[in-house]
Formats: sequence, C-alpha cells, structure tokens
Amino acid sequence: AVDGDLTLDADAVLQDIPEYRMRITLSQGSLEEFARQYTSNGNNLRGVMDGWIDLAGRGSSRDDMIGKGQLMITKASLYELPVIVQIFNELRFVPQDKTAFKYAMADFDVKRGQFEFSKIDLDGDTIRLLGKGVVRFDGMMNLEFYSMLSRQTRTQIPLFDLVMNEATRGWVGVNVSGNVGAPDIKKRAVPQLDDALRQLLRPFELRSPAGMPRLMTPGFMPFQLVPPNGTFDARRPETYR
Repeated sequence: AVDGDLTLDADAVLQDIPEYRMRITLSQGSLEEFARQYTSNGNNLRGVMDGWIDLAGRGSSRDDMIGKGQLMITKASLYELPVIVQIFNELRFVPQDKTAFKYAMADFDVKRGQFEFSKIDLDGDTIRLLGKGVVRFDGMMNLEFYSMLSRQTRTQIPLFDLVMNEATRGWVGVNVSGNVGAPDIKKRAVPQLDDALRQLLRPFELRSPAGMPRLMTPGFMPFQLVPPNGTFDARRPETYR
C-alpha cells in the first residue's frame, strides 16, 4: 500500500452488535503516493511514513470507536499542506528548501469521533514547531503550535535548558481552526513561558535533544470491550478495560 508494507491484525466477535479490535501498521510508505491517491492538491508532498494505529469498538458507528497511534514522516516535504503554508505565512518564515522538516511525528488518541493529538513535532534545520490539539473526522480542527529553535540549534547553545525561561521570550504561538483544507490561523506573541506553553513542552522534554524520536508500539490491547458491568461507551474511554 502506498509503496510500503501495510499489515492488519484483527479480532471480531460476530454477534447482534459486533465487537472488534485491530492493529494496523505501515512501514516505509510513500507520502507522495498517498497524496496522489487520496488528495486533490498534494502533488508536492514528499516523505517516508512509518506508523501504527490500534482501534476497538462496537457496531459500525465511527463515534463508537476508540484507539491510539503514532505516525512518523522522515524527510518530510510538507510545505504544500494548507496548514503549514498558513503557519509559515503568519510566522513570515521562508524555508531554505521544500523539505522544510527532517521529520514530523505525531502521537494521538481516537475517541469521540476525532483524533486527539497529544504531541505534534515538526523539526527542521532552522525551525521547530511543537503542537497539540484536535482534528475531527469531518475535517474540522482546533490545534495550537509554538515556534522554537530547532534541535540542531539547541545542541549548539551551551546550557540551553538552564536558560529556557529567558530564551522563550519573544516566541510565537499559532492557533489553527477551521477545516484542514481551509485553515484559519491566528498568531499570538508568547512573552514568557506561560502555563499553556509549559504544559505543551512537558512531553517533549523527556526526549534527547540529539537524534530522532522513535515509534513506541505498545502491546496489543486486550480483547475485552465490555467491562463486567456490561456497559460500553466510546465517548467515555475509561469504560474500556
């Protein structure tokens, strides 16, 4: 699939309201081929995709589905994505080349009919964007990104982490709403390391400043969609055990 290897492992209980679980993995997929097959304006997208997603639920409704996953895109030419174009325009940033990012990585959960991104990491030679937020199945979204120094630049500055509070003065935050094909971008200054930025940065601080993050594939989720009390509500993931 899309010039890579796609695997599927799934179980289903065939009853009046079927229950299911599945894991899908993608290895060395082509973002260019994916864009050619599934998008109308992504001819200039490039990159190598690796990732996994676990899904589980009952019945045929997408709203009754929960899951989680990760996606990594290396050598990521994402400049033609409407969201990236608009963010760069707001930041008045012109990439040195169309690749723009050495990699892009996202961690997400699936619930309530949407993807909930806990970490979005776009790392280039001269700029790094960190983000989080929500993209609904219908394409509507609410995301926030912060611009910061790239990993390469961080490793060249001694004691960077010790002066992070001062270094963050003058950073720029970007709020992204609207539809994925027609994003609405609003820029805001970040005069200091405020609580929102602290919370966003916390998951990224565990990673080494050097090198590239890795996909962390957990064990396959247990096949017990209905807990002992006999209730299951995909809008309340805590009912899933």
